[in-house]
Amino acid sequence: MNYKPEGPSDRQIEVLYEILDPHSWPSIKTMTRLQAWELINHHSRTWRTQPASEKQQRFLQSQKQWVEGMLKGEATALIGRILDEKNGKHKDKQNNAPACQPNAQAPPLPTDHTLESRQPAGNEAALSKPMNQTDPNNTTDRK
Repeated sequence: MNYKPEGPSDRQIEVLYEILDPHSWPSIKTMTRLQAWELINHHSRTWRTQPASEKQQRFLQSQKQWVEGMLKGEATALIGRILDEKNGKHKDKQNNAPACQPNAQAPPLPTDHTLESRQPAGNEAALSKPMNQTDPNNTTDRK
């Protein structure tokens, strides 16, 4: 019994033509469904970190919003905000979030070290003493 792996689905083929360079198109016909999935999956995980496309750059330059070195994900978010504003959609807090700003960095997450620095070191008796209930930030009772 000969097993022949199933080829890519019609939708996978459509997506592969969109994401692959034209010189790679002939390989689509010989791919398995799993190989197609792996390529599409890899692309979907990494596209935001690729440099912005020429089309994105031209659009953002025409809007005087281009920032050199912009990534596809940043450009996509900015283009979405520009189009929303042009279409009269209301700005909301989410559109002004730092992650939507070009080249913005998210604030650092707390680490174990920063959490430990909030605890008094070496005094377990002080840790077991309850804090003042009216002011949760009051640490004057801890010694």
